[in-house]
Amino acid sequence: AGKGRWEEMALTSGRFELGPRIGRGSSGDVHSAIDSATGAVVAVKLVDLEEAEDEVEDIQREISYLAQCNSEFVTKYLGSWLCEGS
Repeated sequence: AGKGRWEEMALTSGRFELGPRIGRGSSGDVHSAIDSATGAVVAVKLVDLEEAEDEVEDIQREISYLAQCNSEFVTKYLGSWLCEGS
């Protein structure tokens, strides 16, 4: 059985093919990636919540700002997900 449309579009680590690291911040590394659902080149920020220099509240605030931002100068925010044990 093939994947349904919902499964193909779900934001999971399986949806993105990570490329090289293109940046690093206090809360994690940013990689270029290919979105397998759309073929688009995207940026994926990997955040280890236990190792991040930022507090979880700061990371949540950054996510909130990105989700609301609509600027041609800021990468469009698609969403977040948690991966246990990675």
